[in-house]
Amino acid sequence: MKDNAKKEIFRQLRRLVALTTMGCLLFVSIFTVGAFSKRVDIHDGENSISVVTINTDTHKIIEQANINLQPEDLIFRIDNPDNSTEIVIKRAFNVNISADGKNIPLKFVMGTVSDAISGSGVTLGEDDKVSPDLHTNLEPNMNISIKRYQKVIISADGRTKEYGIPLGLTVAEALKFLEIPLYENDVIDIDLSAIVTDNMKISIERVGYRNKITTKNVPYKTVRKNVDYLDEGTTQVLVKGVNGESEIVIKETLKNGEIVQSEEIKNKVTVQPTDEVILVGTKKKDQTVQVSTGNNPSKPVSSSAVGTITDHNGKPLSYSKVLTGSGTAYTADPWAKTSTGTVPSYGTVAVNPKIIPYGTRMYITTTDGYVYGYATASDTGGALRQGTALVDLYMESTQKCLNFGRRTVKVYILN
Repeated sequence: MKDNAKKEIFRQLRRLVALTTMGCLLFVSIFTVGAFSKRVDIHDGENSISVVTINTDTHKIIEQANINLQPEDLIFRIDNPDNSTEIVIKRAFNVNISADGKNIPLKFVMGTVSDAISGSGVTLGEDDKVSPDLHTNLEPNMNISIKRYQKVIISADGRTKEYGIPLGLTVAEALKFLEIPLYENDVIDIDLSAIVTDNMKISIERVGYRNKITTKNVPYKTVRKNVDYLDEGTTQVLVKGVNGESEIVIKETLKNGEIVQSEEIKNKVTVQPTDEVILVGTKKKDQTVQVSTGNNPSKPVSSSAVGTITDHNGKPLSYSKVLTGSGTAYTADPWAKTSTGTVPSYGTVAVNPKIIPYGTRMYITTTDGYVYGYATASDTGGALRQGTALVDLYMESTQKCLNFGRRTVKVYILN
């Protein structure tokens, strides 16, 4: 009986010891895990994940987080003083380089276009063109283009300059690519269909034409008219001569801006000269002028009249002399006054008082049939005194003056 009791007590004691031992081991295990585990924050592009791990190996931590890596991906690890860790994963992306008719696919995590070209094994020439620029940062799926260029030296428009052009262009294509115009008469020293070679020199001689317009005086002529109301041996300037003007067009040929030839292609009189009219007296001294009247031509009489005309109303007029010359027209403000102090109106005529005295009554027509009619010499002006016009007729408006312009007039000095 006692033996059974001892056995039971011993069995219970062993069980208690076993449970105590297991509890101690579990406590130690929990303490060990808690003491050596830590939080790790993993940043994978735009995704972030946190794990608690006792692993210290970076790749095992990433495997624990079920993150798959590519061989080109980069991993950056930061261990913080608070026992936390940050892992940043930079994913590799595709970059394509086009050069020499080939496409070269590459994978990069970071860098510039220059880095990508260095990694591709492509050698850049001095004049080659790269797009985008060599300093541009790489981006996913970026296409980098390398165009092979060569140097060409072109002399044109007074300067010589070096240019870079793609390989394989003809001279004509190169000029078009560089936006250098070639005109119809230009002279180029190389065949336009020739293929451009590196460091080729091309010379363009510009041949152009231009018209140069100049003016030149047209001398006036002197016309002498005999009159029998001036004494023999005396003269009087009826109309002062005025030079005309001609427009001359000269065609100039230029090579590279220098004139090499000039040719007159047009010479047109733009302003007609005004003939100078000089009256030459034929009247003998102390001699009475004998003229014929209109009614009886066969009967000479002594008279101050040299003839008669019929006005626009059919009325006969007697005149002492007829002056022919250049006539113009003018108008004036309502408050204007003439040289004789009168208010200008239709019939007021400006004259040179040395030729036609103030107050002279006249009847004026033009050689092309225009009739101004009765008029009085009441005004003067610079053109009249200079002899560029015989009379200046007053008109009521500027438009009427323009319509009249300049005409040859016949001025009948009335008795």
